Amino acid sequence: MVTYKTLIHKLFDDNGNAVPGASVLTGPNTVYNDNYILSGCYKLIFEDTGEDGLQWWASTAQGAGYVRLKNAQGTVIKTFNADFGRRFEYSFTTKQYMYTGLKENELTNSVRLYPNPAHDKFQISMQDTENTIVTVTDMLGRTFELPFTKTKDTLTFDTSTLKAGVYLVKITKENSTCTKKLIID
Repeated sequence: MVTYKTLIHKLFDDNGNAVPGASVLTGPNTVYNDNYILSGCYKLIFEDTGEDGLQWWASTAQGAGYVRLKNAQGTVIKTFNADFGRRFEYSFTTKQYMYTGLKENELTNSVRLYPNPAHDKFQISMQDTENTIVTVTDMLGRTFELPFTKTKDTLTFDTSTLKAGVYLVKITKENSTCTKKLIID
């Protein structure tokens, strides 16, 4: 007698909310594709009621399977170990924070962020603050709008509402971007 186990995958956003669209996988020799449009930080949880994963060395009769994450172009980003036992969790982000290039290096070299670590405020000093856009995000990709004052060569941000932690400060001026790490203590 052959019994089929149930494989369940769940996807949660950075606030712990379940993302709709998860499949319950019940049949062998079947390919399941779940497509999502994602932006932010997520946790994938994959569970097996049979507690032997998709492939187990001690039970070769069950066959083999795989779990993969692909990007929108179909390129495999991550392949998971099929011999995972009862469950596995994988946290990932779809946001890209660091940008490279010559223009970024020029801006990076001309921008000064201080004090760092900061407590109630931090400043960005540069040659000219006109048309400068500053975005502050935490490590989960959440964006924070901070009050600031501006002079010709300095932007001063009030950080009294931020919790202690590590933040990314993205500075954009014209077509150049740089990202600096900021620690709030």
